[in-house]
Amino acid sequence: MVHLPDELIIAIGKEVPAEHDLNTLAQTNRRFLSCIDPILYSRKTMDTTFCASLAELPTIAILRAVQQGGEDTLRKALRYNTDGLDQVLRFAVSRRFDRHLAILLSAYSVERYGTAMIEWAMFNAAFRGRTFALRTLLESGLIDPWRDELLSRLLCSSVSGNSPASTSYLLSIGDFDLDYVSGIGEAALGIAASRDFVEVTQLLLNTGRVDVEITSRTNLGFTPFLTAVYHGHEAIARALLATGLVDVNRATVHLPGQTALMLAAARGHAALVDMLLAQDGIEVDARDDDHRSALTFAASGGCEAVVEMLLATGKADIHARDRLGRTPLSQANSNGKFAIVCMMLDWQRNMADENACSTY
Repeated sequence: MVHLPDELIIAIGKEVPAEHDLNTLAQTNRRFLSCIDPILYSRKTMDTTFCASLAELPTIAILRAVQQGGEDTLRKALRYNTDGLDQVLRFAVSRRFDRHLAILLSAYSVERYGTAMIEWAMFNAAFRGRTFALRTLLESGLIDPWRDELLSRLLCSSVSGNSPASTSYLLSIGDFDLDYVSGIGEAALGIAASRDFVEVTQLLLNTGRVDVEITSRTNLGFTPFLTAVYHGHEAIARALLATGLVDVNRATVHLPGQTALMLAAARGHAALVDMLLAQDGIEVDARDDDHRSALTFAASGGCEAVVEMLLATGKADIHARDRLGRTPLSQANSNGKFAIVCMMLDWQRNMADENACSTY
């Protein structure tokens, strides 16, 4: 029997009903073991939800090895068959079987399966902050990380997932483009600013290689700073201001010339208004394309704290007219913000009294 061809041994093995008999046959010699082991793997995985057909059994053997076996078991399974390895890789990455990645990748054939699954695995690992998996995938040599701006795209994915660990790892790799604009129209810094990811934002700023004034290609066309102010992300705005590279009076591209102060005032972000007013050179009474000022937005929106701060500067004009002839005072009155109307009138009287006193 020891001289039987492999094909006949496999055929006999498939007909042996009892697992212990099959094990005995496998232990006859090394050649029998190599023939019978795949059948044993298949038998043990027939109850798995992955086993939809007999054609999938080689893949199931590898899946079970990934799930329950050690490294030697997985290597053994891969020696017999690598069918469906792309799907096994997807399973391993999805279920966080990171310790087996290097073994799976060593058997992976780009010529057979292409690079799509490898890229998917990389983006999944980057987004979820799984640095070990990401490093293993990048160091596998299956894809050139410097091709097609892959590292830049992975960085955007890592930032989108608010993953400081994978972001820090990617930034340590080398000098690639940190201002690459992703498919959503934002660079990595813009993504972090819009989602209030403070730690990731600071990691990007610490490189000194990001453009803090980069304009997004979304319908708003904001810079990261304008984005942070618009959404009320105070810590992000403060971090960006700390670079000393932000133009606090820069206007938006697609909104009609609104500055950061106007955006903060319109949305009632009092803490940000206070922060902006403390900046050297801030233009308190700047006008947008419709001739509206920050006070116009604050008064019409009814934010008393912001109106009070703007009036306290002595630079905000309550009678400044917009393109339609409306003033901050008339806007507050039209919108029923009577507390603000009273505040403005009191401020006007106090200013008149101060001016009267100064003439004597």
